[in-house]
Amino acid sequence: MNLKVTFLLLFSAVLCPVWSQTFTIGYQMYYESIHGDLVEMSKTLVNNPLDKNSKPDLQLVYCNGVSLCGPIAESKEISDEKNSNENKISTTRMRHSVYYQNQEENLFMKDFGDFLAPLGETENPVISEQLERYDWKIRDKKMMISGYHCTLATTIDINGEQITAWYTDEIPIMHGVNGFFGLPGLIIQLQVETRILYIMTSIRQENKQTNLEKPTGNMMTQDEFQKYVKEVTRPRTITTPDGQVQTIRPISNN
Repeated sequence: MNLKVTFLLLFSAVLCPVWSQTFTIGYQMYYESIHGDLVEMSKTLVNNPLDKNSKPDLQLVYCNGVSLCGPIAESKEISDEKNSNENKISTTRMRHSVYYQNQEENLFMKDFGDFLAPLGETENPVISEQLERYDWKIRDKKMMISGYHCTLATTIDINGEQITAWYTDEIPIMHGVNGFFGLPGLIIQLQVETRILYIMTSIRQENKQTNLEKPTGNMMTQDEFQKYVKEVTRPRTITTPDGQVQTIRPISNN
């Protein structure tokens, strides 16, 4: 980590008890199956002007080492009656899936929402584990993206897929889109293999405290979640009123 980033992080830590800032960052998503060659597409998007009033596909909200990322539902923030400068954002405002990260508690949560509701599951599954420590390799390559000086970094995710990220240390937030974390600055652009591209389209910085609430639901680890999904999506047999035996093969909307 360079001296500039170290100073900014220390400066922020000193000010946090008396002065807080909330960052709201919008990202657009692009899919190879829909938009074609994502490498070529990213070249045409890197210099697009940012628009704080844009309606992104995903939104990352960050305050004091805590972040919440997910698609935003159309509803207002809840104001704190005791402090007009403090807002609260909970996962009830967001359509799922939602990623929650807390640096101080070393906590990562992924709220899958109601994607298993068509199978009769009434309580949304939530993965709760320690923060994922990606083995980032910071490269020498630099690029300007939307007016920010960015550096290239790469890693492999838990699914074995190649992740390519561009981050800027001009915004000292060690978070990014959909739970990606741990670089010395905000992730401006991220690509998963050649399948999915995320690129920042807006950023807003406000001098206020925002409490980001933890997801609630059926808590489980990643391994427990995999077993849970396998169980609720397995083929089942039923006997109809006329005595016939039929096999039901559930299809989730994940």
